Amino acid sequence: MKKTFIIQEPLFLTATVRATTKEEAFDVFARHYSHDEKFRKLVNSFSPEKGLLGLFACDEHGSFFNEDEDQLIITYHARFNSMSEVQKEKYMNEKIESNIREFWDDKPQLADEYIAEWRKISGNGHDSYNSCGKFSDAFYADVVKRTKWFEEVSIHELTNNEYQLISE
Repeated sequence: MKKTFIIQEPLFLTATVRATTKEEAFDVFARHYSHDEKFRKLVNSFSPEKGLLGLFACDEHGSFFNEDEDQLIITYHARFNSMSEVQKEKYMNEKIESNIREFWDDKPQLADEYIAEWRKISGNGHDSYNSCGKFSDAFYADVVKRTKWFEEVSIHELTNNEYQLISE
């Protein structure tokens, strides 16, 4: 029997969902929210500081790029200064691909989809950090379910009580 759940994401939204379980409620939320224009713009961006790529453009030492918000251009972290451009690009690309495959270790087809779009954009002479990809609906819904952007989502089953406190 379907129940009503309220889903709260502290920064973005609150929604109600009809589902049988909390897990199903989050799946419904992911499927619907994955069509949001702002969300898709964020996912489609290959910008390391504003897009999904930022989750992958790192190694055990942290981000590949400086975090200075006052800079208008993206610069590499100082640890890459001793590498040639070819070495730097090879290292970063290998690490990004490895991180993508690890992120989608249970759904390699989604890793392949992201990598193909990333390679298509970066391989065509585009500035990949200012370019956008296009992905399947299943891809977007999976990103909603997996990313840290939605770690703080709370799901509450609504009761038939006269009053129900959801959050304080």
